[in-house]
Amino acid sequence: MRDRPDAAEDLSALTLSCISGITREQVDDLTRAFGTLCDALRASEVELVRAGLPAEQAARVVRGEGRVESERAVETCERLGVRWLLPHHHDWPQVVEGVHPRPLVLYLRGFLPSAAVAVVGSRRADLYGLRFARQLGRDLARAGHCVVSGGALGIDAAAHRGALESGASQPTLAVLGCGIDVVSPPRHRELFAALAREGALLSEFSPGAPPYPGNFPQRNRLIAALSSAVVVVRAARRSGSLVTARWARHLGIPLLATPGPAGDTLSEGTHELLRSGASICATVEDVLLSIGRSEAPPSPPSSEVAGADLDRQAVRLLELLSRSPAGLDELGMEAGMESWQAAAYMTRLELMGFAERRGSGFVRLN
Repeated sequence: MRDRPDAAEDLSALTLSCISGITREQVDDLTRAFGTLCDALRASEVELVRAGLPAEQAARVVRGEGRVESERAVETCERLGVRWLLPHHHDWPQVVEGVHPRPLVLYLRGFLPSAAVAVVGSRRADLYGLRFARQLGRDLARAGHCVVSGGALGIDAAAHRGALESGASQPTLAVLGCGIDVVSPPRHRELFAALAREGALLSEFSPGAPPYPGNFPQRNRLIAALSSAVVVVRAARRSGSLVTARWARHLGIPLLATPGPAGDTLSEGTHELLRSGASICATVEDVLLSIGRSEAPPSPPSSEVAGADLDRQAVRLLELLSRSPAGLDELGMEAGMESWQAAAYMTRLELMGFAERRGSGFVRLN
């Protein structure tokens, strides 16, 4: 519990937030009717219904359903170094007040960014989308923008990883569709550990809450609200990332989409966004222009690369490389050059010890 004069009132608000079905508007009604939420929790079922609470929720309050869960939430927050924020706290992000439903509580591990851009897209992204999202995440973080995404497979993870690679002080924030202590998907355990250590995690769901499918559209509205722009990288026609795009439009936030190959299923959603007025995102400069900045700071090369007298094309290819082999055709397409040009540069990078041939592709060595 917090050491503050209104700690009991805060805990009462947290208790109500743990009761299924109770909304922010209903909590406001209880405050007006009883003066304090502490008094509301001591009221009878009849009194709660008279104050505007539906009978089902009133019965849950009287049964004390939220007390045990809120006590567990406080214990989890203290153990993990998580803060729980309420709407009257000074560090509550006012930008979330424009979404519906308005959140009752936010659990935060780390700090909320002052400047952020959302990068979202398909869980089943292809190599083209993953590489673009990772590079965009890296470039945005280096330009001083926290990369906001949902911690999911595919584009989300690629954007988070790119931002974490940037060396920025506050590179990325994951907004979760589960409890802040839940790793979903389980294979992202290492990624979530890095996010907790170097970035931030945020959830409006109680600690321990599983990732129910219905949580994700609700999560997406917060991703949009916390961002100065939303970029959709790869999305099928029914992708959940289009929910984030709709919230961006509702909130008046710049919306961008990355074009993909014609006829590709993963291009259908992004191309529809482009047809309906979204701006094209081909580089980080497109994003910065959309939010009123016309120039991105240059990406700082590593000390080894900086001293190796590599030209821009070679550095670009090196930035595209990872620990997974990439073929010359893919590298050339990503770097905007012919395969034979990519081959010449890759040979040079290989001779200089920056890359190594693995099978039919190349990997980065440092």
